[in-house]
Amino acid sequence: MAAILQNVHFFNNISGHGGCVAFCKLLRHRDSYSLTKIRFSGKCANQPGSFLVVKAMHAFSQLIISWLDLADNTFGKEGGEVLAHELSKCSKLT
Repeated sequence: MAAILQNVHFFNNISGHGGCVAFCKLLRHRDSYSLTKIRFSGKCANQPGSFLVVKAMHAFSQLIISWLDLADNTFGKEGGEVLAHELSKCSKLT
């Protein structure tokens, strides 16, 4: 039986925009994991990179996310609106 990814902690690594792109790829492979905890913070990401992650968050509504850390991201007004919409679908988020 294959292991299923439940937690991902991608933080404090100064990966910048490239780290955002890589994290989006992880989110798009949602059939290979069952994420409940996500930490995506402290990467020195710029607004375009952070916004990419927010746009990829549509996957969250199909997951059972109970814990989420997005500290130190710059989403801007448009990103904040998309983030609020996507988080409203996360009924298990505490």
